[in-house]
Amino acid sequence: MRQEENQTTKRREIQEDAQGRRAFCAGIQCFLRDENGIGVVEIVLILVVLIGLVILFKNQLNSLMKTILNNIRGDALSI
Repeated sequence: MRQEENQTTKRREIQEDAQGRRAFCAGIQCFLRDENGIGVVEIVLILVVLIGLVILFKNQLNSLMKTILNNIRGDALSI
């Protein structure tokens, strides 16, 4: 009797595991078919805008970085 219960429990666990795997695979397939993500064109446009901003504000960014690094260096020496 006990052995039958163990076998039934094992079968149920195997079935639940198989159902879980099927659901997981279905989710992965749905994700891979989804075309609502960011495309290559959008990424390229974002990069172009960012590079343009860096070029436009190059001098200001350099002076800001120098100020920040000098402050860090000064604070580190005071420790």
